[in-house]
Amino acid sequence: MRIEAAYPENFYFESADPKPVIGSNVWLINGVDADAGGQIFIKGILRGNEGENKTLKASIGIEENQTFIAFREAKASSQIASSPILIASSVNEVADYIAFPSDTLKYKITYKNNSNIGLREIVLKAQLSGAMLDFSGLSNPTGSFDGRTGTITWSAGNVPEFLVLNPGEGGELTFSVKLKGNYPIATFTDKNFTVKMAATIETRSTGLFLAQEKISQTSEITTKIGGRLSVRSKAYFNDQTAPIANTGPLPPRVNQTTTYTIHWQVVNFSNDSENVTVKTALPPGVNWTGKVFNLRSETSPEYNERTGEVTWDIGKVQPGIGVILPAQEVVFQISLTPTLTQAGRIVPIFNPTTISGKDEFTGVSLSETTIPIPSDLPDDPTVGYDQGTVLQ
Repeated sequence: MRIEAAYPENFYFESADPKPVIGSNVWLINGVDADAGGQIFIKGILRGNEGENKTLKASIGIEENQTFIAFREAKASSQIASSPILIASSVNEVADYIAFPSDTLKYKITYKNNSNIGLREIVLKAQLSGAMLDFSGLSNPTGSFDGRTGTITWSAGNVPEFLVLNPGEGGELTFSVKLKGNYPIATFTDKNFTVKMAATIETRSTGLFLAQEKISQTSEITTKIGGRLSVRSKAYFNDQTAPIANTGPLPPRVNQTTTYTIHWQVVNFSNDSENVTVKTALPPGVNWTGKVFNLRSETSPEYNERTGEVTWDIGKVQPGIGVILPAQEVVFQISLTPTLTQAGRIVPIFNPTTISGKDEFTGVSLSETTIPIPSDLPDDPTVGYDQGTVLQ
């Protein structure tokens, strides 16, 4: 004879007496006398929403040619009752907070005795996990912290009301933890970082809740870590990496034209980004020459003569570009023709550049803006400060 059990969804088997012969749900019976019978005791954890029905099905039969033939089936249903103890949690006052490097995550855990009897010897644990966590920035005013497991524990020793929590009573516990300032990126799989906090409250059974040895309830929050898009703007007169030659006087002179090459380098940390665009507007006295070189890019920047804007539509950028892979990079040439009012001054040759896009993992919009580039070319080691001052 063969007995098979079909467990309901979210049932987690722990043990059975007698033990199953195959897996966690098959028993083989040598034989049963007439009018005789037996029992199988199964122990496990059943999870579900309040009021949800769960059905266990058991079948008895024989196996022929590796096929189970059931003679009889029996079903039993249970309904998930209201939990005698409630727990809820939030981070930074919301349930779906999107975090970024160096953020502080402020957690709040609320609990309540939802039964009509006092609950004794309560223990509440909050376990933190995630590569972005910086436990040196943990602020935990009342609980005890185990750095090996990332777990904070509260018990009657540091929360006196946990000795006996009377019906209807509850409270809240708070703590905070900082995130690392940089993404821990070492391989191509290091992306889509998250921080998980699982808070579990547990109390000894009073004997009124069926055969439970303990009563527990868990609240979990998974916080997504947003990515970062960055663009670097660099200007050169003596450019060693692009096949574009610059000409004109250096230092620049009034009413004479000097050309420079601009490098745009795009870096993408952590998450895939889409609809990525880099944009700027040329300052007065600066013009587009039309010379472009795609150093590491499949798309090129374009110039709008009517608006004076330079736009580089990139599209999708994978994580790790500029971190463990070379940055996406384009080079283009601009020209400066200083006016008399600019004589004796270092002048801006390139305005701030803005990169924008959408983080595919979190759905948030990303943007970052650079500082302007002056005519003394801080990124060109061959040009000194005095060579950036406009001469008359």
